[in-house]
Amino acid sequence: FYGKFVDSYHTDGKVPDRIDDDNVRVYLTARMNRARLRTKAQGMSLDEQVEEHTQALREYEWIVDYAKRHPEVRTKPDIGMVQEIALCEEMIGMLPAQLSRLAARRRR
Repeated sequence: FYGKFVDSYHTDGKVPDRIDDDNVRVYLTARMNRARLRTKAQGMSLDEQVEEHTQALREYEWIVDYAKRHPEVRTKPDIGMVQEIALCEEMIGMLPAQLSRLAARRRR
């Protein structure tokens, strides 16, 4: 579901450089939720879990990069995603360790 919503903003299959202020909050929130769901999925093989966690990490990195390129995401009160971007930064710090643990379990 989140994937279809996010993809609806991509013209010709390309991620836009900028999302207008009226839609940026819902767009970034959808990407955050998609990343979060990737780390919560149940019943997958270790290889699939590693792949999903890797995709989640890339998603969080993209969101933080977008916020760096467009500081209004943090500064404009009507967008106001300071806490959400901070959460993404935390996840970027935590996911590599989780990926390492999954990879270690895979090697056993």
